[in-house]
Amino acid sequence: MTSRFLAACLAACVLAGCAGIAQNTPPGTAREQVLQNLGKPTATYPLPAGTRLQYSGQPSGRQVYNIDLDAAGKVVAVTQMMQPGVLNRFAGGGVTAADLQRDIGPPAMVGKVYHFPGNVWTWRWEEMGIPRLFHAYVNPQGMVERALSTDEPIRPWVSD
Repeated sequence: MTSRFLAACLAACVLAGCAGIAQNTPPGTAREQVLQNLGKPTATYPLPAGTRLQYSGQPSGRQVYNIDLDAAGKVVAVTQMMQPGVLNRFAGGGVTAADLQRDIGPPAMVGKVYHFPGNVWTWRWEEMGIPRLFHAYVNPQGMVERALSTDEPIRPWVSD
């Protein structure tokens, strides 16, 4: 077997597992059933009308699922957050670091760049099969000043 074949098999298994989150968690599912099916979430956040269970594949994975529950503990929404329509919402102003974490979870990496006084938070995601990075520039006051996506540089583990 070639390394490319093994990589393709692994990617298919990962994608199948992630797709199962949305398919196997229909609206109305009880919190207890979600926890039994998916296990402990990577994070839990209070919402104005309920609770958010977050299942993040970061730092290595490329998907973050939010399962929103109403006040009675029933599923009202399941959303895969690492997609262009969602990430583009963070490019404008008025977004806080807390908003980012509640919506897309903890970043895969936090770094610095010379020309910016705050931190650059980075998440992995995928767009049309292309590995991408989403960067949010968080100033010292905890506000996102700008956000953008770049292609993720990939170094092959094994060359053919």
